[in-house]
Amino acid sequence: MNRRGIFYSLTAIILLLFLVYAVQTSTRYTYQQEMFVAKNRVQAMNTLLNDLERDMQRAIYITGFRALLSAQQEMVTTGQFLNDSRSELASAFLNGTMDGQVAPLMNDSTLVNWTSRMRTEVEKLRLNLTITVTQLNISQESPWDVTFTVTSIVNLTDDLNTAHWNATLTVSSQVPITDFEDPFYVVYTEGKVTNTIRLSPYDGDFVSGSNTSNLRSHVNESYYIPSASAPDFLHRLEGNLSNSTAGMESMVNLVEFQDAGLSVQDRSAVDYIYFDTIDLSAVTFKINGTYESWLRIDNTSDHLIVYQVESLAYQ
Repeated sequence: MNRRGIFYSLTAIILLLFLVYAVQTSTRYTYQQEMFVAKNRVQAMNTLLNDLERDMQRAIYITGFRALLSAQQEMVTTGQFLNDSRSELASAFLNGTMDGQVAPLMNDSTLVNWTSRMRTEVEKLRLNLTITVTQLNISQESPWDVTFTVTSIVNLTDDLNTAHWNATLTVSSQVPITDFEDPFYVVYTEGKVTNTIRLSPYDGDFVSGSNTSNLRSHVNESYYIPSASAPDFLHRLEGNLSNSTAGMESMVNLVEFQDAGLSVQDRSAVDYIYFDTIDLSAVTFKINGTYESWLRIDNTSDHLIVYQVESLAYQ
């Protein structure tokens, strides 16, 4: 081969090597670029999922609060207890209905409404989100809160099929029931006397020696104390007088009952006992230094000890 032929051959080889290098460099750059985009997309989706859990907790709180308000409104309207408090609250929470009827306070405020809004917002980010509620549990571990726990399947993908999440998410919110009306008073007094749930500032400090001023203030305001012998709020929604580990009790103020035109009974002022019909007269006592014309406290469930009146009780 002459020199000119060798020159052309070397030139061709150099061009070929350059093209190979250029293609490899371009491919490597494109791959790195795609990896960068994918990494950012994955991080964004992971952040979204974390935010979703926090938003769901807030949504459960608001929806649960409205469901409890709907239950209260239902009882005020009908003058009757709920047949099944958990079932009715769940219906309001998920479907916006109470006793088969639309609950006005749940308008556009159910959890299903929230999931729909979230799906619409996420679509703006070119993501696809589905939230399927598989279980709703309504419980009461504390006398002062109702807990709503939602288990759902969350499916999140992006339009580019970069990443995909499918996870089971369980989120709880505690909704305080303080300042709600006690269902017992709403129904048993036919709405003539209402009592909002307020914690007693005198719990454990009702009586000092013969000074009963704190106890009298507790009775005047019908404050509440925790009691494992009393019904909890979910029980009260049903008119269920049985005890609960998350129970609470107040003292009925019979002066308010008389002023409202209600006939009063000679029973213990402890609310769930007063509203019951069981005869506890043999273990029910007047209390020195209090409203002896009408205030009675029974000695079941250690009530004389709880209210610190063992030495002041008489029949």
